[in-house]
Amino acid sequence: MLIYKVTRVTIVHFNVITRKELIEMGRPRSRRIFYTNWQEASVATRKLGITSYLDYKRRYKEDARLPSNPNTFYSDFPGRPMFLRGESKNIYSTWQEASVVAKKLGIVKCLDYNRRHKEDARLPSNPNTFYSDFPGWKIFLSK
Repeated sequence: MLIYKVTRVTIVHFNVITRKELIEMGRPRSRRIFYTNWQEASVATRKLGITSYLDYKRRYKEDARLPSNPNTFYSDFPGRPMFLRGESKNIYSTWQEASVVAKKLGIVKCLDYNRRHKEDARLPSNPNTFYSDFPGWKIFLSK
């Protein structure tokens, strides 16, 4: 009587994969390779058809190279309108100019400003964060 012992042989094959394939496979978000500048990320965002910030927050994972918060990831981030649509709102360059316009509109309180800033398309929605030298609401809206 002959007994044959059959063993399984496992063949391990190592593939060399390209960077693109690695990205497509998906990597842990903490080790991803992002676009090197906001312009490249902006082009990728527009190719996905993303036009609003809310849409971006929902869909940025469709491209593994897009960061979750481009405004903090890229130090020279130009703002959401430019990033998402390639357009600039041409906002007043100084808080003093914006202050004059806000006063002409009759805005006297911060809450009024939040409700009415859209009456002039060039007023920023948050002047306190938009202007680095913003003096405070009291000075900004005082007569």
